[in-house]
Amino acid sequence: MGVDNLVCEKIGKTLYSKTITRRKNVEKYLELCPSVNSTISTNLDFIKLLGQKRKLEPFMIHENTNKVFYGAIEFGSGKIVILPRLKNYESETVDLLIAILNEFLGVEPVIITRRPEWVEKYMTTKEKIVDSNLNKLEEDYKIFKTNLLDEKRKFLELNKLIYAQSDELVDAVKFAFEIIGCKVEKTERGANIDLYITYKDKKFFAEVTGTVSKIDKSSNKLIQIMQGAQKDSDLKPLLLANTHMDKEISKRSEENFTTNAINFMQGCKPCCMTTVNLFYLIDSLLNEKTTTDKIIKSIYETIGIFSI
Repeated sequence: MGVDNLVCEKIGKTLYSKTITRRKNVEKYLELCPSVNSTISTNLDFIKLLGQKRKLEPFMIHENTNKVFYGAIEFGSGKIVILPRLKNYESETVDLLIAILNEFLGVEPVIITRRPEWVEKYMTTKEKIVDSNLNKLEEDYKIFKTNLLDEKRKFLELNKLIYAQSDELVDAVKFAFEIIGCKVEKTERGANIDLYITYKDKKFFAEVTGTVSKIDKSSNKLIQIMQGAQKDSDLKPLLLANTHMDKEISKRSEENFTTNAINFMQGCKPCCMTTVNLFYLIDSLLNEKTTTDKIIKSIYETIGIFSI
């Protein structure tokens, strides 16, 4: 944020700053205020930061709604003028705005000569090189930004492991195991089993749930785990739960699965783990602190509560 322009009285000198901090901008303005005829700024936050509640004098109004687009407020010996942030500085809108602003402030009109399109035919060799470099830089930036956004979307999906429930949580678990390197099949909504997970010769079926409490013997997921084990006895049962999901991780209870719940399922030898632990496993994998083989082995060999 910065003061865009301080237009000084009569001589029209412009002071421009990109580096002054927010507070220094205000101090600089107050220091120059007695000699300033008008301040032109596109930053509404700067206006608010001055701490002045003053009536806005409009100089551009929407013809249908009478809503004030841009205006000015009295301040010190002059005015603060609020301008829009317009990207196309050769547009007719800018010309009109400048004309209205000049009339409003009572200063000499500013003359802007548009650059004709035919001028491009007469660019120097050096300018063409600069244009080419700029175009390449813009394309490189677009690719770089797209890649970063794709990475960010991946982490936004993984974040659901620590707060989501229902289908969102199932999708996040599916995505997590795909990142680990597994083949994952999601079943239709309402099926007893949520996911089938395969990594090399190790196969799992998974039930996924989110709850504001812990998993105890009353949870219907226990019955589904046992039914799945009867149907697919060659698959490792995996119960993934986002327990205490309404609380920040550091404030969650240490008990996620009760002893009664674990004993109830002991015949089918399930691995019971929280999706928070899965989240931490992914973090370790992405930071090369563990491997896919180690993760799958530890889950497959766990009977009862999984711990990192």
